[in-house]
Amino acid sequence: MIDGGRTVYGYELGVLMLDTAFPRLVGDVGNAATWPFPVRYRIVRGATSRRVVQEPDDTLLGLFIEGARGLERDGVRMITTSCGFLALYQKEIAAAVSVPFLSSSLLQVPDAARLLRTDRKVGILTMSRDDLTEAHYAALGWSSADLPVVVSSSSPGAPFWETYLVGRTSVDPAVLERELLGLSGDLVARYPEVGALVLECTNFGPFAPALRQEFGLPVYDLATLVFQTRMAISGARFAAIR
Repeated sequence: MIDGGRTVYGYELGVLMLDTAFPRLVGDVGNAATWPFPVRYRIVRGATSRRVVQEPDDTLLGLFIEGARGLERDGVRMITTSCGFLALYQKEIAAAVSVPFLSSSLLQVPDAARLLRTDRKVGILTMSRDDLTEAHYAALGWSSADLPVVVSSSSPGAPFWETYLVGRTSVDPAVLERELLGLSGDLVARYPEVGALVLECTNFGPFAPALRQEFGLPVYDLATLVFQTRMAISGARFAAIR
């Protein structure tokens, strides 16, 4: 027996997208070529980068819940977002749908910390350090008082800031890579005990391979979170034991 009830089928992932027009490279959640499975996108109109990162308000939550429920009706098996600052709404949106909801790559910080030696720290790279607060961590069930984390970020005038927070419509990927390698290098130099990196910003994802190669550290981003969750949902088929 096969059940119906909707028009389209087969979406593995649903993505709540901010209302933006900046470029998204392969490796970014908003580039469909990032994913080796069908993806359904839903733009949350009015949810600009600046509004989500720097000016969050209660009306945004309702818009994202509406979008998440729409994606669930479309048949997606899990839902994520295009901005790690939506960590603030993890509990509320997860409670509004019946499929796994992954608000932010920062969900992985506790696991990253547990996998390291006790004298190691987790380095968090974010778009805006001043706007990433304990409230974001608390919404995900952890605190920087309990986990050894250090944070670094882009800044006003820098390429990432101007492209993804202010809203440039074109940028040289090589310039972005140099900026992120520089931010990471400065962080590791100041804190040589950093044993893993977590990329809060989904726009950092395309450069995760370069960070792994340069620093030899585990790098967690939204892709590592999504792929782990998909593995939990779909599993893998193994050859029969003979």
